[in-house]
Amino acid sequence: MDRNIGTRRECFFDSFLVDLEKTTAQFLLHEPVRRDIVLITDKPWEGDGCTNQCLCYDGEKYRLYYVGRNMKNENKPNDPGYFHLYAESRDGLTWVRPSLGLYEYEGNTENNILSCAKRPGVPGSFGPLFVFYDTNPACEDSERFKALFCRSIPGQGESLCAVTSADGIHFDYDHIYVIERGGHYDSMHACFWDEERKKYFCYFRGQHLPADYEGPAVGTHDPRSYGVRIRDIRVMMSNDFKTGWGDSDRIRFEEQADDIALYENHITPYYRAPHIKIGFPTRYNELRREWNPVYDELTGREDRLARYRDEARFGLAITDCTFMASHNGLLFKRYNEPFLRPNLENGTNWIYGGVGYPAVGLMETESAVKGEGKEISMLASTNEWHGKVTEISRFTLRLDGFASLHATGKKEEVIVTKPFVFSGQELYANLATSAFGYVTFKLEAADSAKAESYEIFGDATDKRIPFRSGRVEELAGKEVVMTVKLRDADLYAIRFGDKTDS
Repeated sequence: MDRNIGTRRECFFDSFLVDLEKTTAQFLLHEPVRRDIVLITDKPWEGDGCTNQCLCYDGEKYRLYYVGRNMKNENKPNDPGYFHLYAESRDGLTWVRPSLGLYEYEGNTENNILSCAKRPGVPGSFGPLFVFYDTNPACEDSERFKALFCRSIPGQGESLCAVTSADGIHFDYDHIYVIERGGHYDSMHACFWDEERKKYFCYFRGQHLPADYEGPAVGTHDPRSYGVRIRDIRVMMSNDFKTGWGDSDRIRFEEQADDIALYENHITPYYRAPHIKIGFPTRYNELRREWNPVYDELTGREDRLARYRDEARFGLAITDCTFMASHNGLLFKRYNEPFLRPNLENGTNWIYGGVGYPAVGLMETESAVKGEGKEISMLASTNEWHGKVTEISRFTLRLDGFASLHATGKKEEVIVTKPFVFSGQELYANLATSAFGYVTFKLEAADSAKAESYEIFGDATDKRIPFRSGRVEELAGKEVVMTVKLRDADLYAIRFGDKTDS
């Protein structure tokens, strides 16, 4: 794999740059902080199932696409009668639901309904609507927005389909592109143009039999497959989006990981380092197959029992989500800890849903603390499936703050990189230390040229690193190895740049 990183940002989310055999610092997953509620879905067409949110940024504003349905009354999360809804924001903090005038609800078109799952001319369509802004330079303006959805036709099974739009509101359902047939597409998909590979990537839900399965064959749509097959994540690629998707493959993981059900993937290019793909897979836990006294003591007992009586897994299954990252979009480092937890029991959480299904996409927002600059915001919904309005909450973390290479205060740890080539005159780092912690950097080339930094302390997302010996610019263009020593500190990312960078 090419490790000429130039001046691009390299985040320590996976082992792309890290020599694992020589590194003693540990990868550490960080959890976002829950902030404010940005949207309360109190419109009569929204309900307690405003899930499957998708964020789309077009360079001017954030667009939020989400599902509206009343799960408490219908008690069936995949009922095809729900709506696709729309909201927008300029800053990611204040959201409005514009009146679109597209769909009549109880005799009135003054609403934010984008479409209905039972849309005329799209038989059997259901599932969430994933929308992305196509950054392919060759994309026609009339198709700049693309939306993926599931279509199920009796006797034909399910298809993963797509439509296009010039404005992200009016989609051309007269021209539907079929990406794949024969799988399960009722959950959130993900798709984007990858500038580095010059291809479209599409990720969606799949399923497979356990490696040790020895029972009878179980068909894909056999109801018994719920208890046998394991949900997974599949990927396909295309040169032009409309054709040539080819066969799908399961994504792979860097190290041996438990073969657990991964329901949704939420994979996108990380906007600060688009060559890195990040995802927030929902971990679906249905290993507890029978009601037991622990469920009687778990929050939301009565609503849980009602769901359990309708279908057992609706009351037994529990979800959260974790984090994963990849440099090629095929091989991921998947963390075994939760990125978003159900958190303290409050009567409406610890269910099949909730914050375990965050919105696809990220926003860069102003920190509430003066002087701290920008931070990353994510959205996730709460209060689902309880007959209450859904609350869409904002969660934040520092720039590049999903994961770091970490050292405790007990002893000094080391990070050793694989050989790489860079451009630029200065080294910048996203790091955090305690008052007593530190980080040091050493760059060394094969010809023995090297540069060593001072002992660095502080907490900044783009700190220029001063060197006490050698000059960074003299190592530019050479293959180097970087050795980092740290104690009571986290290193999130590095980049090289010019002296004028800040």
